Amino acid sequence: MKIIEKNGRINKMKYDIYAEAVWQLFIRGCLKQLKNMNMVLDLHKLKKESKLYYRNIIQRTPSIGGMSNSMTIIIIWSALFIAIYKSSKGKMSDKDLGRMIESSMENSTVLKLFSKSLKVFSEKSMKLRNQIALDSQKRIYKADWVCDFVRGDRLSEFGINYYECGVCKLAKQEGCPNIVKYMCKVDYIMAKYMGAKLTRTKTLANGDKLCDFWYEKESRLK
Repeated sequence: MKIIEKNGRINKMKYDIYAEAVWQLFIRGCLKQLKNMNMVLDLHKLKKESKLYYRNIIQRTPSIGGMSNSMTIIIIWSALFIAIYKSSKGKMSDKDLGRMIESSMENSTVLKLFSKSLKVFSEKSMKLRNQIALDSQKRIYKADWVCDFVRGDRLSEFGINYYECGVCKLAKQEGCPNIVKYMCKVDYIMAKYMGAKLTRTKTLANGDKLCDFWYEKESRLK
């Protein structure tokens, strides 16, 4: 299917208040985790260089529709992690990055508070996720995800199959596709915040043809 962009051209993301907010909310936690990991890094210098790299990544990345697309925040988070990784100039391994991401996200007060507002296992949410999947299949934005929604037998379960991944595309753009499989671990943390158990047997980052997400409401499993 041919990819089209609005206005007949590829619009780039802007470094706006949302990008700045993500930086302010998460950089401290990331640097704290690196310090706890005893990384041989000048964290003050890393912070300064990461900010510049982060801004540049945002501004050269194709837009996927701005904040009207809920996946834009994932692109912004990923840009932050990639900026830190690249700014370490090889002193941070792929696994080190994964540990930093997991620890900072696990301890994120922002995400914990945000999760309380989510009502994932509801009829309204199911319809919204299905519509998002249908919209993604139009391939309006080349940097976006493409997926389909799989409704479960009960309201307490559902699946999403991703055939294209925005994080994979971003990492490839930045020359570091090797780190995506470590970034993907965040999905399990997010599932926990959603009050769900995530089961996944395939990922695009590992060379599979799709990422097969299956969510089950935790209260059902206890």
